[in-house]
Amino acid sequence: MGEKGDISAWQNTGPVGQPVWKKLGTIAVGVDGGQRQNVRLANVNNDRRADYLIMNPSTGALDAWLNMPDLEVVGPNVRLADIDGDGRDDYLYMDAVGGIRAWLNRGFVDHPDWVSIGLIAPGVPGGSRERIRLADMDGDGRDDYLVVADNGAVTAWFNKGNIDHPAWNSAGVIAVGVDGATLNNVRFADIDGDGRADYCVIWNDGSVSAWLNKGDARSPTWENQGKIAVGVDGSARDNVFLEDLNGDGKADYLMVTDKGAIYGWLNTGTDPKNIVWKNQGMVASGVSGATRQNIRFGNLDADGKFDYWLIDDAVGAMNVWVNSCV
Repeated sequence: MGEKGDISAWQNTGPVGQPVWKKLGTIAVGVDGGQRQNVRLANVNNDRRADYLIMNPSTGALDAWLNMPDLEVVGPNVRLADIDGDGRDDYLYMDAVGGIRAWLNRGFVDHPDWVSIGLIAPGVPGGSRERIRLADMDGDGRDDYLVVADNGAVTAWFNKGNIDHPAWNSAGVIAVGVDGATLNNVRFADIDGDGRADYCVIWNDGSVSAWLNKGDARSPTWENQGKIAVGVDGSARDNVFLEDLNGDGKADYLMVTDKGAIYGWLNTGTDPKNIVWKNQGMVASGVSGATRQNIRFGNLDADGKFDYWLIDDAVGAMNVWVNSCV
């Protein structure tokens, strides 16, 4: 630390007991009136990151500067997932290595209150934003932390701990991948309505193959259902989504246009190997500023049906249209 409160840092990147120091350079340039003896580093907002404080030596009053993650591109890094199991999706920011900061969805439908609980997952070795998925694999209502490999293999950490701050229990590799599976075409969705996400592959033509999540909650076995959807006119891997449109617990087939309009097919029938997809036509016409990339599907109000979220790419702000499908 310099005389004026500027700070240089070296990050410990080595294994336990074998530190390796990576130079980060100057991480704080100091502030007007700052002096080394008045600077303190402490976590003031419960996100597990040290913040920068200046103490008035006469009164003991503190000024604080929060240590914020790299948020220069906010919108694309926003995720929605139910972290606390209350049926309402929470607001997550995912950093480049798969670390997650969370704001719990509290309040009311017409006026949600977002409660920050700070860093809930620091990331894992080999993790990256592109590899991380969040889905409920064990049926407890809380989304788990998944890492997808290039060949579609899945490593899982189950979401445990208390309601305000999850702890992650490693389950190791829970799926070894299937022929043709890749990082880009694997999806997780509850096809049979048992509360557990199944392993799906969306092929280039928009068709879908599924493996049902069976067996022990901590060690799933995968029951091959073959191709459960053949695709539709205009469908492709990047414009097909599997989300619950009508709140029956089963993922439906959605095709999203470049401007955010949505066409839906309901998952009907009782045999996952022979699903009858009931065409609903256009279920959302899109809204001003919407694109396929800046909309999200998440449940704001705990009714089991996905709502339509529009994310502001610049700041991560949200507008939501509640799903009134019956």
